[in-house]
Amino acid sequence: MTETGARGLDVFDPSPPRAYRMPAADVLRGLGEGAFRLGLRRPSVPPVIRVEDRFLTGVLDLRAVELNYLLEFVRCRFEEVPDLRQGRLAGVVFSGCRLPGLWGRNLSSANEVSLSGSTVEGLVDLTDADIAGSLVLRDARLVAPTPGGLALHADRVKLAGALLAQGVSVSGELRMAGAQVGGNCNFSSGSLNNPHAHSVNATGMHVGGNLLFNNSTIFGTVLLANARVDSALTLRGASVAAGKVDEEAGLDPHADPTSTVVLDRVTVDGDVQLDREFSSAGTVRMVNARLGGTLSLSGGHFDAEDHALGDGVDSAEAAAESGSDEPDGGESDGAEPGSAKSAGAEPGGDNQAGAGPSNVKQAGAGPGSGEPGGNGFGGGAAGGGAGSSGWVARVEAARTAAAGLAGTVRARVGKESGETAPVRAESALEPSEPVAKKAGAASGPRLHRLMGDRQSGGERVAEPTGFGRALHLDGAQVGGDLIARQAFVRGQIRMVDLQVKGSLTLDGSALDNPRADAVLGNRSNIGSNLTAREVEVAGGLELRGVRIGANLDLRGSRITQPGRYRHMPAGKPSLDVGGAVIGRDLICAGGAKEFVAHGGVRARRAQVGRMANFSGAVLGDKLDSHALNALGLQVQELVLTPVSPPRGDVTLRQVRCTSLDDNENFWSATGWIDLEEFRYDSLRNPIDLRDDDEVDRRLRWLRQAMRRAYRPGPYDQFADMLRACGNDEHAATVLVEKQRLRYRAVAEGRRWLRPLVLLWSWLQRSMVGYGYRPARALAWLVVSWVLGSVWFSVGEPLEVINSDDRLPWNPWLFTIDLVVPIVDFGNKNRWQLAGASQWIGAGLIVTGWVLATTVAAGLTRMLKR
Repeated sequence: MTETGARGLDVFDPSPPRAYRMPAADVLRGLGEGAFRLGLRRPSVPPVIRVEDRFLTGVLDLRAVELNYLLEFVRCRFEEVPDLRQGRLAGVVFSGCRLPGLWGRNLSSANEVSLSGSTVEGLVDLTDADIAGSLVLRDARLVAPTPGGLALHADRVKLAGALLAQGVSVSGELRMAGAQVGGNCNFSSGSLNNPHAHSVNATGMHVGGNLLFNNSTIFGTVLLANARVDSALTLRGASVAAGKVDEEAGLDPHADPTSTVVLDRVTVDGDVQLDREFSSAGTVRMVNARLGGTLSLSGGHFDAEDHALGDGVDSAEAAAESGSDEPDGGESDGAEPGSAKSAGAEPGGDNQAGAGPSNVKQAGAGPGSGEPGGNGFGGGAAGGGAGSSGWVARVEAARTAAAGLAGTVRARVGKESGETAPVRAESALEPSEPVAKKAGAASGPRLHRLMGDRQSGGERVAEPTGFGRALHLDGAQVGGDLIARQAFVRGQIRMVDLQVKGSLTLDGSALDNPRADAVLGNRSNIGSNLTAREVEVAGGLELRGVRIGANLDLRGSRITQPGRYRHMPAGKPSLDVGGAVIGRDLICAGGAKEFVAHGGVRARRAQVGRMANFSGAVLGDKLDSHALNALGLQVQELVLTPVSPPRGDVTLRQVRCTSLDDNENFWSATGWIDLEEFRYDSLRNPIDLRDDDEVDRRLRWLRQAMRRAYRPGPYDQFADMLRACGNDEHAATVLVEKQRLRYRAVAEGRRWLRPLVLLWSWLQRSMVGYGYRPARALAWLVVSWVLGSVWFSVGEPLEVINSDDRLPWNPWLFTIDLVVPIVDFGNKNRWQLAGASQWIGAGLIVTGWVLATTVAAGLTRMLKR
């Protein structure tokens, strides 16, 4: 027979009829009489004690009791806190009940412990409990006895089964440090409310299955440091805000002032999912985490700043805003009319974390308990109920602001039928009035750190981390891929020393951290591709010393508003991959959109396995900075075909590539192009032997790039490349141009001898092409011979030196003897030169020596080839 009582008990009725009242001691007292026992359902199932629709007065005292009965309470209300400490029970179920707390320290249960659909307005203490079944908190409402206190204390609890808490509503801290859960741990669609403190503290927790927070609404920090999850960790669609404030963060540059999810040193054998509308208003930390599967951030919203600053109002403030008058004369919940005693106060009881029997206040009697109907579901209920709808509004407003990369969301708490006031978007740099007044919600140093440092004379001051860290992944190891497609990140993604065995994907995301590093990933190791196609970045990407197995692909991305170095006035580049080792391609090219890097690209000492592609890029936006700094870059194919001239300097010093593809836009850079020791073996489009115009065009590009300054290296490299391709004629043209510029530079340094230097340069260029055109010397020899022969033919006859030696006069042979220094036809020493002929003869001898020597040198080089 089962005692059910009359149907229809309202467990929130402050004064239930006496017909529903029942002393709690009668539950055990009826065991001997057999009043509450059911027959055996199966031989392996213990008898059940079932109590329905009862207001149990007094204490249900099962402390240190060994009871081989399954206790089942349905729609019951308890006046005092049930005491199950050190008890050995077959199982206990509270379904749809209302309790002022539950003491179950060191409880041993052979079956599940359930609070499904129940409301507990005090501490649920299951410290060191050993439950052979599951702990069920499905649709339960847990309210801490004091604002910000513990709602569930389950340190070192052992669950052979699962922790089922779908739809749970918690106001206060849910603490499960060192807990061991054999199956899944499920908080999906829950509401966890403990703003600016720990909403979940599960340090060192071990979950044998999945740990789920899907579609949950969380105010406060989810602390899972050193936890181990044997399967997946999922916060898909969850919203987290108002994390705990770390007042010591200013002393540690790697600490975060406000973290919403802390997964430091966590070990997850499966995937970690913070995607599909996941939203965080604070830092998500995974420092030194080890993930066996994929880290998914796709579609997530990660905001470094806590826009709910001041939303988590303590119960006193809530009472002041919403009123604390209670119907029915302010009767305390669960007490006789006119009484205000503590719930289950017991002398000598355990006082765990300030919430033991001696200090657990009567639920609903504290400030903020004014709920219509007098149910006494106080400040915690307001935070869990009204806070839930308010957080949804805040998330929607934050996502709307994210679409335009501008604005932020701050919540205002008001009095509107117990609900949260509408959300208003305000400037990220201007603290709202309630925030400035709430010294309790955020101390002075925190406000200074989060807001005051952002302003200086009305202008934002650049900070090392900008808005702060939205994602902190230092030292994390990801066994699969890191996927963050279509994500929005406001703040910095810090992933120094990150190791990803698969690919890292940021395609289509928006990263907003202007005047600072949007991504700081130095020394990261990516096993496959790092792709960030069509990403909108306000800030910079610093990836120095990274190792990427395949491609670094930024095709179609736009990177603007980079930061500045902390200890020097120079601005940082938009993309810095200095010292990187990229297995295949570095792609900074246009795709569906142009690749834009307003701060330029820095690839000093980088090593690229195949191609560095800057096709269709827009590089730089300042004339006094670098548009491209590729000092020491080593690559097989270098593609420098930007869509517009780079704005700023370009450094290709010590770059080594096999193939070069360029265009006129690149060589028309607005700044200096440093080409010293730039080595390339060939052009992607070789120069035809008959295409003199292309050589002239490239020589013009070189002169324009070096701003008319003389640097021999680029010309030598151009000539060597042409000569290696068998194009000696064009190589000579390049070397002639080099010598011309050399003599011009020498003339500029010789003020008084400048005309002579320029004349000598002109003579060499026109007569012998600085020695690179020996055919010109032969032509000049012929011209000298013809002119000399004409002179001696029409001029005055020459006198014979020896009249006895008769030789017919021949001006052509005589001129050959003068012009050709080695050949002697016997005419030079037979005739006496006088007057003008003497000077002309001397000039022909000198000209012959110079030109003949040049011709001989040219013939020697030709014979060697």
